[in-house]
Amino acid sequence: MSDITFDIEFKRADKTYTPGEMVSGFVVITSKGGFSHNGITLLVDGMVQLQMSTKNTGAFEAFYNSVKPITMMNLLIEVAKPGKLPDGETKIPFEFKLAPAAGLELYTTYHGVFINIGYLIKGEMKRGFLSKDLTKNVEFIVNLPGKERVPDQKIPFHITNDSLTFNKAHKQVYTFDIEGELKSAVCDIDGALAHYEKAIELEPYNVTFTNNKATCLIKQKKYQEAVDVCTKAIEEGREHHADFESIAKAYTKIASAEAARNNLEAAIAALNASLLEKKDPIVKRELTRIEALKAKRDAAAYENPEIAEQEKNEGNKCFREGDIPKAIEHYSEAIRRAPRDPKLYSNRAGAYSKLGEMPMALKDCDKAIELDPKFAKAYTRKGYCHIQMKEYHKALDDYNEALRIDPNNAEAIGGIQSVNAAIAKNSYSQPDEEQIKHAMADPEIQNILKDPGMQQILQEMQTNPMKAQSYLNDPKVYQAFMKLRAAGIIR
Repeated sequence: MSDITFDIEFKRADKTYTPGEMVSGFVVITSKGGFSHNGITLLVDGMVQLQMSTKNTGAFEAFYNSVKPITMMNLLIEVAKPGKLPDGETKIPFEFKLAPAAGLELYTTYHGVFINIGYLIKGEMKRGFLSKDLTKNVEFIVNLPGKERVPDQKIPFHITNDSLTFNKAHKQVYTFDIEGELKSAVCDIDGALAHYEKAIELEPYNVTFTNNKATCLIKQKKYQEAVDVCTKAIEEGREHHADFESIAKAYTKIASAEAARNNLEAAIAALNASLLEKKDPIVKRELTRIEALKAKRDAAAYENPEIAEQEKNEGNKCFREGDIPKAIEHYSEAIRRAPRDPKLYSNRAGAYSKLGEMPMALKDCDKAIELDPKFAKAYTRKGYCHIQMKEYHKALDDYNEALRIDPNNAEAIGGIQSVNAAIAKNSYSQPDEEQIKHAMADPEIQNILKDPGMQQILQEMQTNPMKAQSYLNDPKVYQAFMKLRAAGIIR
């Protein structure tokens, strides 16, 4: 049995529901030929996850360490009992009421930086002996009815020395007693900017105030002004012995402004400067992200299909003349000029295999197949590499896949003949320890050998070969047996 697809479809196209509604749809299974299963279930899962930033663990350490996902709903539905499904497409209906667990409530779907509220249907079809279970996860959306906006309420506050925890590094802490009220939770950028400017007038060399002002300017898309403000703050801050952390933060503000206007080179330079002031994993991650973004942009600007074709032709010429390293250079340049052309990766794979660099060749074959799953040549080249590595079971899979795409593919037909000849030769020769070592590292071979049923069959083949032969009438057992034989595990 092969080519089974397992999917979940909703009757509602947008997959959006409100609490109390019935959620309905179909589990869709498509197969070539009937097959048995051990039951089909759906697990409906609704969860709230809080993701605190590590930079906040100092202030919220107790809370951070106790955060656990909150399960709003957890419903197990049996869609089908164990049985057999026919050839073709089978649709099995399902339906459930969207309701929370007892004592809880549902929330609108939300995916943010610190909070994730999500709802999933996790489908699973249990399979029989020597078969992998099939799974499918599908998200659906929960949208609560709109509520009237709660008017802003004034929130009083009272701050004194006793109500705050001070950094012991400060040599002097002034005595203060401040009372006031927050008039709104809405962020007023213009108002905040005006207050920061007044604060800077009082303390012109306080880099923290300047950094806050830069944040407001970036929000207003005044990027050059933000850069100028931070650059001046860094210069004056150094003169007045500002702490390294404030200077580092000023550089990150410059980076934010430069990245926002797509000046990635300047953003990278500013982030590197920030890390020289203070090592910060968050800044390091941002640097990695910006560098990857720049590399992607530069690669896109470098693309040129015409030059790629010229480099490919030069590579082909070098390949024919036997200058394989030079051919690889030309193929690599062609790939940089046209990175989505699967034939270029296939050509380079052929060159790598000529040098005996099979892992590199396999990597290029896999990339070619990723770009074009119907590219038979990539599969036959991959099969050749696996033959050279004595991984005959994998080579058979590659050649059979090529024949599935092109039933008359001469390379695939010849490849299978070569593999079968090698397997037959192994049956009458001493065990190849290198081949067996490679096979035992293959997860597919490991899963077959770990299967209790297969272990029993292999034991019976040693003690009672005639009886064990009857097991080979089962196509799944026969397929597993042939894989072990091709891998050199059994002879």
